[in-house]
Amino acid sequence: MSTTINILGFKWTPGKRVRPWALAGPVLILLFCLPLLRPLRFPDPRDISDNEAVRLATVQSIVERGTLVLDTSQVRVSTSSLIAVGNDRYANQPATMALLLSGAYWVMTRIGLTFADHGPTASYLLTLLGVTMPVAACSGMIYRMARIFELRRPLRMLLGMSCVFGTGLISYATVLNPHAPAAALVLSAAACLIHVTRSPNPRQTSPWLMVAGFCAALAAAIDVPTVIFLALFLPVIFTLRWPIRLRIAGLALYMIGLSAPLALHSALTVPITGDLLPPPFHTELFIAPPVPAASTLPPVVEDEVDTFSVSIWQRVGEEIGRCLMALIGEHGLVSHFPILILGVIGVA
Repeated sequence: MSTTINILGFKWTPGKRVRPWALAGPVLILLFCLPLLRPLRFPDPRDISDNEAVRLATVQSIVERGTLVLDTSQVRVSTSSLIAVGNDRYANQPATMALLLSGAYWVMTRIGLTFADHGPTASYLLTLLGVTMPVAACSGMIYRMARIFELRRPLRMLLGMSCVFGTGLISYATVLNPHAPAAALVLSAAACLIHVTRSPNPRQTSPWLMVAGFCAALAAAIDVPTVIFLALFLPVIFTLRWPIRLRIAGLALYMIGLSAPLALHSALTVPITGDLLPPPFHTELFIAPPVPAASTLPPVVEDEVDTFSVSIWQRVGEEIGRCLMALIGEHGLVSHFPILILGVIGVA
């Protein structure tokens, strides 16, 4: 006779239990992304974007030098990706993600995988751990949350995969960036809230509100724009069908959960910028690009085209072309988020 264990509202029966439909989405996403990761396609350091290069340089500096200060004599990054605080140079981005990745890189250095000797391999593994796996986990979390729609498991799996492929999240799963892990953490916070709302025993599942606050605050510490979700999740607690005292207790648990990531963000940011605002908000710390000498400036050529001679139809055509490029161009809105097409059809 099997014994069911109830852990914070999740019922678990010991024994061999495999959910193939729950694992199908994450596994397929990993199989799709693994051959496409940037370090595998473009291992040359000159092909790394400035944003990714300065993040990897920060990870290396934390592990090998024990500081967030970058050694610009060894790291070749654009000055537009750096800020200056006295004589020190820092990355022009929040340091929370680099600190989290430094744990994995520290383990790599213990087995001989360093940027100096195995740069592409180390970058590949950091991208896999920090970005690709969180994106794959998003499909599994959506599969779990889709239970509220009472869909069959194959349809829930398809919904999870469509949310990853159709929203453009898959395009962020192959290069080191803060947006993908922040999105996964926001979904984790939402999954915790949905689990609490569906539970018939609020006293038992209320600790998940603390996990929700932790995930939402960590997402905000990694990617600043997600701070809006940190605030939007607060009213959800007040809409729970609980007694008022339990709602207040749930709010307290949520605040306790978000305190640790905010304390970490404060410890990493205040010594650099002097306040809680991350480096991108301190334009006074930006390093100005060098001004070219007067002799190297190209001569100013007067525009000989008479703007009044351009027909109104030509201008209309140019504006239509800009709109089409913004919608379906290489970096268009629909090109990155094709699920918007289904949204427009649904609204219609």
